[in-house]
Amino acid sequence: DLPKDGVTLGIGGAARVHLIDHIHLGVEGFVSTMPLMKSGSSVRAGWGGVLCDYFFTIGKIKPMLGMTIGGGSMKRLYVPSNAETTTSASSTLTYNASFTRTPFFFIDPYIGLEFELTKRIAIITRIDYLLPFGKKGSALDASDITWSNFVTPNGPRLYLGFLFGH
Repeated sequence: DLPKDGVTLGIGGAARVHLIDHIHLGVEGFVSTMPLMKSGSSVRAGWGGVLCDYFFTIGKIKPMLGMTIGGGSMKRLYVPSNAETTTSASSTLTYNASFTRTPFFFIDPYIGLEFELTKRIAIITRIDYLLPFGKKGSALDASDITWSNFVTPNGPRLYLGFLFGH
């Protein structure tokens, strides 16, 4: 329930091969960061897995429908808006902040379009719905939130990128 502070951005990559007509098999991995509260808080997700999709060709366009299955981790940094910084005698800075890291298993269905620019370069756009499953994290302290891997963040994501191949 913490307010977002900007756009969630990320980067990733995929390697896939055509084993059968209209079927891609491969692997992919991504990382994305969602800034929160304008205080330096954020949720960072990193995930990767095995993909399989079905595609067909209409001229220079390849619509696709697929799924990725794999694992990853969610890193949550919480910096309160009224956080204090203190300096000790040894010049060590101490921040009032909390950090948790929790692993997850995921299923990620997606649909997309690949637009051929040249024989070896294409633009891809894709929408997926990342569904992370895992154990609940521990509470930051007795009065704070108990994080759940399935709840934050999940949902639709939009990808735009370039594909290079031969």
